[in-house]
Amino acid sequence: MKYAIATALLLSMTAGVAHADLWTWSKNRSLEPKNPTAGYRVPTPGLDVRVYEWSPVGSPETVCIMAFGQTHPVGLQCVPRTSEKEE
Repeated sequence: MKYAIATALLLSMTAGVAHADLWTWSKNRSLEPKNPTAGYRVPTPGLDVRVYEWSPVGSPETVCIMAFGQTHPVGLQCVPRTSEKEE
């Protein structure tokens, strides 16, 4: 049992950037995955910018947009959904 705990702690401390640690995995394993409403790349010289859009389940009148790049921080903005384009 001591070895299992020590191994779990070691793995969670050494998880790489691209890998979720054990705490995140244990908290999220029962969550149902949802696909974004839209996903696309924005052509930006020198960057790989990806954008995802979705509406939160508890707030369908809201749209959230998340943009991130390979080596740049994540940006997240949620705004009220508009049914008509403003002129």
